[in-house]
Amino acid sequence: MRNRRDVITAIRTIMCSAHRNNIDRTQIMWLLTDENKRNLARQIATGRNGGRLPKTAVTKLLTKHWAETKTYMEEAPRLTRQDGENLAEIVLTELEHSALNRLDKAIVSHAATLAGQYGTTRPAMPVRATTEALKRQGLNVSDMTVHRAIGRLCQRGEWLALAQRGSSSAKGGRANLYHLAPLLLADALAIRE
Repeated sequence: MRNRRDVITAIRTIMCSAHRNNIDRTQIMWLLTDENKRNLARQIATGRNGGRLPKTAVTKLLTKHWAETKTYMEEAPRLTRQDGENLAEIVLTELEHSALNRLDKAIVSHAATLAGQYGTTRPAMPVRATTEALKRQGLNVSDMTVHRAIGRLCQRGEWLALAQRGSSSAKGGRANLYHLAPLLLADALAIRE
């Protein structure tokens, strides 16, 4: 991992998943402290300056994040497949009236289509596959043009926001996940009530 913030993000991601899947705190603590077998555990035990943290400090850190992620998961709305489908429908409707250029509209439309198809609010959008989808719509674009456009959209944060960075080192690679229209998600959640 690049820095301490990445380590904390990894800890919290694992813990949120554990809460969601009813995995016991003891199992997670064991996994996150098993330095012999887990690189993340070694990174957790290494402080900001590269020195070793005392075991009590590691336990205190993990206990703090366990409690915070538990509270977060209890308060956060659990998104369903229907939420993803509703959000996709809202985005496609709102997109018609947006001031986005043709390329940006096509990218957001593609993201919404994926969200609706897979019932998610965080579609995965590999650049190469997105470029091919846009070419099928008649846009003559390169991977780099699509990559830059997605970056611009994420920087603005209205229609797309980076949810989780992908990894080319993962087996077969893993695409970035994007929050689709984070500001419109509340509308999709309101539909369910």
